[in-house]
Amino acid sequence: MNEILRRNLPNILIALAAALVQWQLAARLARAADSAGRHGKARTWRALGFVLIAWTLLMPVVFGTGLQLQLPGNGAQWAMAATLLYLATAFAGGAAYFLTSRNVVNPSRRQALKAISGAIVALPAGFAAAGIIRAWSRPELREISIAIPGLPKDLQGLRIAQLTDIHYGPFFSMRDLEWAVAMANEAKPNLTVVTGDLITRRSDNLEECVWILRGLKADAGVYGCHGNHEVYARAVNAATALGRAAGIQFLRSKSATLNFGSAKLALTGVDYQPQASRYLRTVRPQPGAVNILLSHNPDVFGRAALLGFDLTLAGHTHGGQINVEILHEHLNVARFFTPWVYGLYRQGGRSIYVSGGLGTVGAPVRLGAPPEVTVVRLCAG
Repeated sequence: MNEILRRNLPNILIALAAALVQWQLAARLARAADSAGRHGKARTWRALGFVLIAWTLLMPVVFGTGLQLQLPGNGAQWAMAATLLYLATAFAGGAAYFLTSRNVVNPSRRQALKAISGAIVALPAGFAAAGIIRAWSRPELREISIAIPGLPKDLQGLRIAQLTDIHYGPFFSMRDLEWAVAMANEAKPNLTVVTGDLITRRSDNLEECVWILRGLKADAGVYGCHGNHEVYARAVNAATALGRAAGIQFLRSKSATLNFGSAKLALTGVDYQPQASRYLRTVRPQPGAVNILLSHNPDVFGRAALLGFDLTLAGHTHGGQINVEILHEHLNVARFFTPWVYGLYRQGGRSIYVSGGLGTVGAPVRLGAPPEVTVVRLCAG
């Protein structure tokens, strides 16, 4: 229950704020209609406000629980996207109405306020259009060198390709995933990892997703861990079995020991670690090896560094998905939940790389957080 409440808290707060804005807007429009003697129109505004507010308040219940699984086909994800766009437009409409309702005598100022109000109402649609174009564009290939203290010579220059947060479905198609697989293969990695969230919902085509992922090629093999959406979709066991058949070994509190010359690399994976749980209770680094942890949730990093994992590869945050930079500070929803949102972080000689991932959740929109295929290159620290 705490996990359900935590992951839906932003939706609940947004819904409450949006309901308040809509109530104020509908009440003002109804009063204005009554004052003009248009009582039928006033009743229409009140009825419309009631319906929209009811849907807004139902949103966290429908999309935050198993009820969304009952919606037909891909309807749930598109309904969620449409709802989010409507809520953004409602906030903008409230701001615009506040501006235009002010008693301004000067005609030129009144016209200017109307123009500004129109631009404010159009902003959500404009940002959504730009975000959709970015989300549906080809992913970037992001290469990053990560220094590991005492890295054996035989592991220097080792290349690890990472794909994460695919969310295969209506917002991320077969063509998109084939591009990502081809990009990873073109980097000629020694090792490839898939760090969770293959799909979003139970009705998404997990089998087709894994069938495309079987095209991943790496000298030392393809490994993975599971994300929260495999858990929510009750698809962890199915994904593990399908991955095994496709040559992808999902590490579920297990390690794989890989030998490169005289050096040993221990690759450990865990299933999704819910926030505020006791992280990494079932895994430990291997002595005498370079230890890499695969964890969908980056919040485990503090514990992973303390245990002695040299490098953690994670995803989950989508790089914020909608990320706004103000005065060199990146503002996004993910920052409310974790300090490790995107990129490379270090702590006590240990490192984590949080990939921005490929797909999206909620709406097919990315702003300031482009989709990526990551290639990590190990180097001596």
